[in-house]
Amino acid sequence: MSILEAAKAVDIATEVDKEPRRKRLRQILLETIKTGEQGGIESLMWLPPSQSVGNEVRSSIDTLLGSCEDNSQLNVVFFVMPVIFVVGGAGGGSLSGVIREPNELRYFFEGKGILGHCKNFSLCPVLVDIDALKAIDLKNLLVVGEDFSQISASLKNFDPADIAVDPKREQAHLRFICGIAISGADSPSFLESAGNIGIWGIEFSRLLVNQFKLEGVTVLGIPRSPKALVSGIVEGYRCLREVALQLFLSNALKTSRLKTGEPDVDINLVDQQQIAVRLSSAFDDTFNQEFSLPVAPYESQSEILEFVCKFLEDVGLINYKLATGDSGTRVGKGMVQ
Repeated sequence: MSILEAAKAVDIATEVDKEPRRKRLRQILLETIKTGEQGGIESLMWLPPSQSVGNEVRSSIDTLLGSCEDNSQLNVVFFVMPVIFVVGGAGGGSLSGVIREPNELRYFFEGKGILGHCKNFSLCPVLVDIDALKAIDLKNLLVVGEDFSQISASLKNFDPADIAVDPKREQAHLRFICGIAISGADSPSFLESAGNIGIWGIEFSRLLVNQFKLEGVTVLGIPRSPKALVSGIVEGYRCLREVALQLFLSNALKTSRLKTGEPDVDINLVDQQQIAVRLSSAFDDTFNQEFSLPVAPYESQSEILEFVCKFLEDVGLINYKLATGDSGTRVGKGMVQ
């Protein structure tokens, strides 16, 4: 049975049959990863034939990477923490992707009790981009017994992902802080103990930004909760688009409200891969600003459209027009018919 067939079998199974079929899917994935042939797995994760198939494969990969083959007494997690950096500066340039003092971040987690029951904790000394994480060799992240040499070596194999500074405007950039957390098999994992980012996120953000100072450049770091590899990639990409949309709306509304008042808003479902948001004014032909929001191949256009409309309503744009698309899609209470 192929990975695709196993994932489809889970999708159509009754609730009673789903878990046994998921175990079968994980076993097939494990055997494939061990051979080093992960190209087909990557395709099913990020370019799936259906959302449900992609969801099953991605979830199964995270489960595999968080377990030991021989029921070890240790729980080993390779985690990723998405961070959205909002940067801008008239001088341009770039921020180095090297974390200057990674031990400061480690001490922060220890001092705040965020590590919980961790017996060992390591951080990658550089910021990692999404492409590097998608290309990581999954075989190196499998834990065999209590041999952590391969997974530890993976932290040293990433190149620093520098951040380019646009001198004309602030931009949002997605980077990841990666690490390994080891705890007892019966203890809560680091992902659980660090899950409530509301308790420590603001203080951590200040500490993190101090690692990436550059004269004439403003830096804001927005961390999200640490997650398993695949779910962290998905979460990070979603957060990047949310922050980028916020930046666009903030700047466009400031211009519009100073000059002509509330803008006209059109949402255009250009195709299945993007959603365009256009702000214009009937009173000023020169005001016409558009933002294109990508829709990932593993997502549905309707779910991204929903959070776009929520953002519009949150900033007071309750009347907006859906230019094209499926009339059955819920787009929010403010849609102009």
